[in-house]
Amino acid sequence: QIQSKTSIANEQKNIATVKQEAASEQAVLIAAEKEKADAALNEAMPAVKAAEAALDNLHKEDLTEIKNFAKPPKQVQDVCLMLICLRPTGEKLDETWADAKKMLSNSSLLEKLKKYPKENITEKMMKGVRRYFKDPSITIEKMETISKAGKGLLVWVVAISKYYEVAKNVEPLRNKVREMEKNQAKTEKELFELNAQLNALEEELKQFNEQYQIQNEELTNLQMEAALMEKRLNAASQLISGLTDERTRWANDIKNLKENRVQLIGDCLLAANFLSYSGAFTRDFRHDMVYKEFKNKICTELQIP
Repeated sequence: QIQSKTSIANEQKNIATVKQEAASEQAVLIAAEKEKADAALNEAMPAVKAAEAALDNLHKEDLTEIKNFAKPPKQVQDVCLMLICLRPTGEKLDETWADAKKMLSNSSLLEKLKKYPKENITEKMMKGVRRYFKDPSITIEKMETISKAGKGLLVWVVAISKYYEVAKNVEPLRNKVREMEKNQAKTEKELFELNAQLNALEEELKQFNEQYQIQNEELTNLQMEAALMEKRLNAASQLISGLTDERTRWANDIKNLKENRVQLIGDCLLAANFLSYSGAFTRDFRHDMVYKEFKNKICTELQIP
């Protein structure tokens, strides 16, 4: 069982090693692809920073000035309609000057432009913005001669448009990174589960080895005890063999003891009489008293063997 578990553990270790190497390689590739995507996006960031700087030079009064136009210059109106396409306030507005004025009336418009979620721009939004850029007069240089606020808003729209185009080209790369990260997460999950199984197997193997060690020690002790018992058995056999000659004598002794056991009561009674009555007489008188009087009475009259 230990060999079987060890074989399984070694096999899983090899699989875990392969998966770990694959995960490490994946991590390197993901980092490289992510770096490429970030580098591409960073190309658009200077323009976005410039747009934020242009917004910093704008004030609510500048927007109010545009809003108060009854009929604004076409370039100013178009840049406001571009903003409507990008929906910075989150409202769904029509591309009309009336709705543009409504958007410009939003007191937090400048703040919303600064915090605009560039990642949420859709192709539909940009389609609307590009339609206005078809007019060759919509340029930052031209707008600078018309309206300070219009220029600031146009700089922002141009920067956001550039960011979108870069992000759109980078999107396949970002999707690839996301897919790779998804596969990486799956690999890491499998690796985690595999390591958990491996740890459980190693713990089981550790317990098996501990039990094996204990049982091996018990076996060694039993073998030592068996060897000792064998020595004792050999010694006992030799002793029994050496005492075989005594067997006949022991058999006779046992027979005599059995016979003496039958006469034990009579012998005790005869000894008691001797001790009680014959102590004061001479040797010959005592002999006649014990063996003629006492013994005859006990054996003949009382019939005690």
